[in-house]
Order: sequence, then C-alpha cells, then structure tokens
Amino acid sequence: HAALPWRAPVLAVGHSCVFSWWEAVRGGAPPPVWNRYRASVAAGLAAARVVIAPSRRMLEALRRHYGLRGGVVIPNAVERGVATGGPALPDQFVFSAGRFWDEAKNVRALVEVAPRLRWPVYVAGDGVPHGECVHALGRLTPGEMAWCYARAPIYALPALYEPFGLS
Repeated sequence: HAALPWRAPVLAVGHSCVFSWWEAVRGGAPPPVWNRYRASVAAGLAAARVVIAPSRRMLEALRRHYGLRGGVVIPNAVERGVATGGPALPDQFVFSAGRFWDEAKNVRALVEVAPRLRWPVYVAGDGVPHGECVHALGRLTPGEMAWCYARAPIYALPALYEPFGLS
C-alpha cells in the first residue's frame, strides 16, 4: 500500500517478508509465483520516505531482496519493570517462546532434544507440543513473558527465522 498515491509522506515498516522467510526456513528462493509479491514490496519500499525495520538483519534482508536503499532500525523493546508474575516454574528449567506449529520458530528442535536434558523445557506460545518433556505455557501476557525471561536460567531460541528481534 505504500506505493499508492498518498498526499502525505509514507512511512513503511518491514517486519517480515516471504523472501527472507523462505531463504531462512527452506534454504532458497520461493517459487516464481511469489515474483509479483516481490515487485509490489519493492515498489512500496521505494515509494516510502522512510522505511523502518525492528532488527538490522531484517533491514539487510529488505535491502538484499527488494533493493531498498537506506532504512532505519528501531528495535522492539519491553519496558523495564513490566514483569507481573507468571506461571509456576521450577528453579531449574529451560525457557523458550514460539508457536509449536511454526516451522520458522523451530520449537520442534527443543521437543527433540528435551528428553536428553536434565532440566524440563517450558515454551510460551500457541499450539501443543508433540513430546512429553516439553511443557506448553500457552499464550502469555507481556508481563508474564517478562517474568519468565527474568527467571529463566537458560533461554533457548532455536528459531530459523526471527526478524522481529522480539526476544
């Protein structure tokens, strides 16, 4: 939509894209059916006065896949002191966050390794694990997530693709 004839300056935010996702998760470029998408994204980015990305990696992907020139990184953040308490967790545990069904988040890697770990694995996010040593916490509030991050002795991020820089 950034390429539409707006009368006001356009600010575009690139927080994810098919081409960088496909490259990270599938190991190459998407099929030609996605070329129209690429052209539309490139046109929108070229029309924007300013383009923002939440991570340097995402900004570099926009440059590489769509020919973006310039751009600014504004990282995602969490306010200090937002931890509000959270689920009952043991003293020793591995914490992760991600949707179980999302191959880009690669939570399945934790499910596979969990039986060989001394500590239990707890994962915040949507879906149900397919392993007995991984405990699903479900979707947590930002305050509950901050609490888990602060308490976790080990935080595991097995993601193949994480352009948002959320964790």
